Amino acid sequence: MLPAAAEMFNMILSLVNRVDVPRITAHIQSTNPHAFFSIENMRYVNEGVFRPKNRH
Repeated sequence: MLPAAAEMFNMILSLVNRVDVPRITAHIQSTNPHAFFSIENMRYVNEGVFRPKNRH
């Protein structure tokens, strides 16, 4: 048996809008309460396609 640090794992990288973070984290916690996840702020983006902001 492999030590915990050497076991295989899956890593998912996702970019989401700040307003979606509570919904995404709630989904992760409801799917696997022991899941490890990290949230990082992104300060600069060179290129990309982003959904338009909703103007309420």
